[in-house]
Amino acid sequence: CLPREAMAEHLSAAFGERIVAQGITAGGRLLQLWSAADGATWSAVIVSGATACMAADGDSFELFSGRDL
Repeated sequence: CLPREAMAEHLSAAFGERIVAQGITAGGRLLQLWSAADGATWSAVIVSGATACMAADGDSFELFSGRDL
């Protein structure tokens, strides 16, 4: 876990990721999905207050927006 701003800086600088989606969990925390523009890497980050924790990460991210699966 890192301070929220430090996590954002790390994901952006190290992997070229930006937030592509976010939502509120049932527990009231913010879930952010980060991805590189080409989808080569992605990260799922849980934010609680000023702290951000990596929940999962991977590769080959594909965003399905308005398309049937």
